[in-house]
Amino acid sequence: MKRYSALLVTVCGVVAALMPSGPVAAAPVSPQPDRLVVRTGTVPAHFTVSSFNVLGSSHTAPGGRHARMASGVKRTRMAIRLLEKTSVDVVGLQELQSDQREEFVRVAGDRFAMWPQNDLTRRNVQNSLAWRTAEWELVEGRSVGIPYFEGEDWDMPYVLLRHRESGVTAWFANFHAPSTSKSRRGAATWRAEGRTRQMALVNRLVDQTKTSVFVTGDMNEREVYYCAMAGGAPVKAANGGQVDDAGCTPPPNPMPVNWILGVKGGGSFSNYVRDDSTLVNKITDHYVVRADVWIRRGRVTDSAPLS
Repeated sequence: MKRYSALLVTVCGVVAALMPSGPVAAAPVSPQPDRLVVRTGTVPAHFTVSSFNVLGSSHTAPGGRHARMASGVKRTRMAIRLLEKTSVDVVGLQELQSDQREEFVRVAGDRFAMWPQNDLTRRNVQNSLAWRTAEWELVEGRSVGIPYFEGEDWDMPYVLLRHRESGVTAWFANFHAPSTSKSRRGAATWRAEGRTRQMALVNRLVDQTKTSVFVTGDMNEREVYYCAMAGGAPVKAANGGQVDDAGCTPPPNPMPVNWILGVKGGGSFSNYVRDDSTLVNKITDHYVVRADVWIRRGRVTDSAPLS
């Protein structure tokens, strides 16, 4: 567990309540005050964030394209072991099917909490956020509609978490974009629309809450995703890259389709890892990416935004 000294912080302002618009569907934890009281923290928050496509159970069931791998339930136990081994504090999980979520909750117990928490469906659990409860607590959970296969909107999560020791708060969002296949050739159109909505969400959170924002996900795109997001929102990638007046320079290869992004000025990345270890290869057909984050002067909230 990461430990920090607590220092007195100074009240510096009030940020207007976050009012989603467009495709954003609010799913607040509970009714909240009509103002978000914010202070600037001087105690840094240090944590590890990961993007993890866990490979849905149906893919390793009999007849699935990875039927030789262990069941989704067994692989979920391995996934928790990997999170513990690598000291991940916040993780965006993609393809987490219902039986895998149930096993995650059963095995992780109170070590991790998850969003969404209520009104669970086959669809909305597939993109879940989980965080280590000893380090973080939930301030508010919401969802946003993102196009998936056939252009249907799936609810995908974003949460405001408070770092327990420092009091620093940050938004975390997790997405999964549809892949292109012989039977689903129009997926690029829906990925483009998904990018547009992700950019809009990040920009809205930054503008209205002045709080750090982190994005994880399986975007099923490499250079296209990075250049669009870094060009349309104030974000940087944990694995590098740059967008400026001269154009877009993507992160170096090999470049996974799994991403970790953060708002510029909202924290610094280090120790980026593209994990394809033996344990990872037993769990999933994707790399598992993770990075350390420092937020040195983050926002500290006393209450949650109005839903």
